[in-house]
Amino acid sequence: MTMIATCIYCGDDDPAKFSGREHVIPQAFGTFGAKTPTLKCVCDPCNTALGRELDQMLARDTLEGVARYAQGRLSKEMRPQRRLRFTLADQTEAGEMLGAAIAGLDPTTNQLLPLATQLQIENRQTGKTDIFTRAQLGRFTLSDEVYGPPGARKLAIFAPSKDEHDAFLEELNQAGFDMRMAGPSRFDINPSVDETGQTTIGVHIEGTFDQLHRRALAKIFVNFAAFYLGEEVNAARWASLKRFIRYGEGELGARLSNGPFWTGQETETMRFPDAINVRLENHARGIVGVIQFYNRYTYELLLLDGERLNREIAARFEDGEEPTLGIRRAVLAP
Repeated sequence: MTMIATCIYCGDDDPAKFSGREHVIPQAFGTFGAKTPTLKCVCDPCNTALGRELDQMLARDTLEGVARYAQGRLSKEMRPQRRLRFTLADQTEAGEMLGAAIAGLDPTTNQLLPLATQLQIENRQTGKTDIFTRAQLGRFTLSDEVYGPPGARKLAIFAPSKDEHDAFLEELNQAGFDMRMAGPSRFDINPSVDETGQTTIGVHIEGTFDQLHRRALAKIFVNFAAFYLGEEVNAARWASLKRFIRYGEGELGARLSNGPFWTGQETETMRFPDAINVRLENHARGIVGVIQFYNRYTYELLLLDGERLNREIAARFEDGEEPTLGIRRAVLAP
């Protein structure tokens, strides 16, 4: 008997649209031995659309995406991180350039890109320094109410070269911002040197945990359930979650925590820093998906409010190794 695949995200069952496979864990984060979990129940159009909209964003433009580079999972393409913010974070190294924006991280080498050409200007309403890069020119305004009148503003331009500095200054003046700069304001960076002689510099990386990020993580949970729990994801109660993932409809409750993932196995000296950990569990509020990348933040998403699983499941994924199934804790009593 020939089995007819039905897409878990859109319901399409045209056999001609199931030529590929969907990875439970996006392939950019690794493959897992001979048992890399993949699905045949995601149609090619959904696979392509979700890969382009969610998987690529998760792998390239989130804190988890940056962390994978340190695991040796480098990209073949040079793409800027548009959803992440990189700033100098060490006073000793950065000096007067503390807080200056870095252009990002080179995904092909895991090396920091150069200092971004930028305007730093004091916000009189917040008392903080706002940063606008040259790439943002045309997408910001400098009102007198917020930044003070021209000639009375506290500002500086940082750039990797005098030519970059002067060009940005001219562009700002042409845009009508009236910088009234007396001269270039470039400062040196003094990176630290570790015990091996490698130069290092402290950088703060800031990301956004928004709806797009939640959709990407929710897709991993639904794929995980489809692979390990089978027909469970075809139940009607999963429909709204799948519409959220596929089309961005609705909202999804979520939170971050710093707690260990494998309670009872992890200690202060034993962690799983090379693993992606995933679990589906029953919570007092409903079915919850929990995921942790490389011993960093743990994301908890309320997938199905007021519902329960017949079986909880957890797994650890390490690049090059077969997935390890495990139990984090006992099932909650009904």
